[in-house]
Amino acid sequence: MRKSLFLFCLVPALANGSDVGGVRDSNFEAGIGYSDSDSSKAFDANGSYRFELGDYLASDVSAVLGYSDGEGARVDSERVTAGIDLFVRSFDIGKLGAGYSRTHSRFDVPIKNDSLNQNAYSAFAQYYINEFNIGVSRQAYRSGDTENFDLWTVSIAGYLSENTRMGLSGSGMDAADLYGASIEYQPPWLDNSASLGFSYSRSPGDDTVSLKLAYFFGNTVSLKVRDREFR
Repeated sequence: MRKSLFLFCLVPALANGSDVGGVRDSNFEAGIGYSDSDSSKAFDANGSYRFELGDYLASDVSAVLGYSDGEGARVDSERVTAGIDLFVRSFDIGKLGAGYSRTHSRFDVPIKNDSLNQNAYSAFAQYYINEFNIGVSRQAYRSGDTENFDLWTVSIAGYLSENTRMGLSGSGMDAADLYGASIEYQPPWLDNSASLGFSYSRSPGDDTVSLKLAYFFGNTVSLKVRDREFR
């Protein structure tokens, strides 16, 4: 009920808020990541291109290449993901959108059917209030090769400075009792052209630590401005 009320209030606010929105300028972001969990060690390379479609409407097209080194009985795997998000945003208030992605995974096992495809559908909203971003999202993962998976997530992030953001999140449904914490920082010596990120998540069956490095092409704004006007 609270999530429905939040979304109901956000839609007219986006329509009547700031006279600018969507994305400030078209921009490209590329990154690499590493994660270590109880079940695997994973590496990925990713990229996102964001562009304006209208006064408030924008899109985010992304792709990820990943490799997972399984621990114990877990097998190694490779994956390719491509996705697109569409959203409306006011730079002063927040954003509301939906997305779709498709992932193809291949597993290192000596059998014929060693791959699977999965579709992911999402809806998300963020509200900007002073130094905080408050978010809600809903994801549905569908596949003919494995069980379906559903989750919702709530999050809050705060800016310790213009270039430092800390966040907390919690998820439910099939991801019940999944909690996370993260920090992202744009070091001054990188001239706002790159950021370093660290995150930790905990679930009943797994703990994961992740590191990431992102590079931004064509703009050198603060992290707070980047999150609210470019991402």
